[in-house]
Amino acid sequence: DLIDEQEETPAKEIDVSNEYKSALNKATSYANTQHMSKQSVYDQLVSEYGEQFTEEAAQYAIDNVQAN
Repeated sequence: DLIDEQEETPAKEIDVSNEYKSALNKATSYANTQHMSKQSVYDQLVSEYGEQFTEEAAQYAIDNVQAN
């Protein structure tokens, strides 16, 4: 399950692409304004009817999202 894997390098230690940053911004917005679960945010990020991010970018966002 991609959502539970968190062995990625922390965001500040890698050169993060614009796509990954954008996915993280969207994930943070969804988490803070829509009160969505991580799975729901991930699904929205990769949906062909939603944000259409790559699975890798969406997983990066889920691994690094800071929700209130």
